[in-house]
Amino acid sequence: MALWRRGRSWYYDFWCKRQRNAGCLGPVAAIIAKLLYTRAKAAALDGALGVSPKVMADPMFGEFAKEFMEHYSATRRPNSAIRCESHIRTYLPSFGDKRLSHTTVKDVEGFKAA
Repeated sequence: MALWRRGRSWYYDFWCKRQRNAGCLGPVAAIIAKLLYTRAKAAALDGALGVSPKVMADPMFGEFAKEFMEHYSATRRPNSAIRCESHIRTYLPSFGDKRLSHTTVKDVEGFKAA
């Protein structure tokens, strides 16, 4: 979280709900810059700065894997996509019904041990 002045303009940069928010407040007084910075943080919490519900959502591993494979297949060579898909099919029985944020190191180590 930061608020700083460069030249005559004030800038801010902070993270909220896994989304980076940065901007320029313009050439204003320091007290006004602090007020605008506080408003920007409050707006980010409300989702008013363009933080989409999809970004804030905590997807299941299976849903994430499906979206990931669509993107991966479109941007990689066919053999790479086939290999990656086979890896994901291996992970789905163990992690498919878990949320990404609830997957722990213990879960991964248990998968590797099995």
